[in-house]
Amino acid sequence: MSENHAPDDVDEVGIEGAARIARRHVSTMRRYLAAGEGPPVYRRGRRLVYRRSEVEAWAARHDALVPAGGGPRP
Repeated sequence: MSENHAPDDVDEVGIEGAARIARRHVSTMRRYLAAGEGPPVYRRGRRLVYRRSEVEAWAARHDALVPAGGGPRP
């Protein structure tokens, strides 16, 4: 998990928003977070936030890895 400080001028979302953008369940995003996987996450005081553009890019890269017949996502 990256706890860098993101610039203030970016479009930020919480874990629920990131899950919606990435088309993953919130519990899956929490599992990625705990494992240090998933899109980069930043600390805003006590909150953890994601940059919308980074979540979209991460989801596009990982969705491209899903087999044509479906199957589990990476």
